[in-house]
Amino acid sequence: MSALEFSKVDWINLSWIWMHWGQWAAIKTPEDIAELKHIVGEYYSVPPVSITWHKSPMCKILLDENFVQFVDEVLDEKTQSQKNSIAD
Repeated sequence: MSALEFSKVDWINLSWIWMHWGQWAAIKTPEDIAELKHIVGEYYSVPPVSITWHKSPMCKILLDENFVQFVDEVLDEKTQSQKNSIAD
């Protein structure tokens, strides 16, 4: 993948992440939180979105710290759940 192609993919992923930040900022109910946790857990745990989340120089610096913490916690829970299911 060329640098230009990577940049395009990164910016597309960033637009989805910023949209999810907007959803997070407008959360009103426990159902909203559960829905966003599901989206983040599934979508952000696979490449190329996981690469953008962990490596993009433009991702986390532009987001609310509480949202970054929320996403990191959801991803940690997903990773732990996967480890537990493999161990069983």
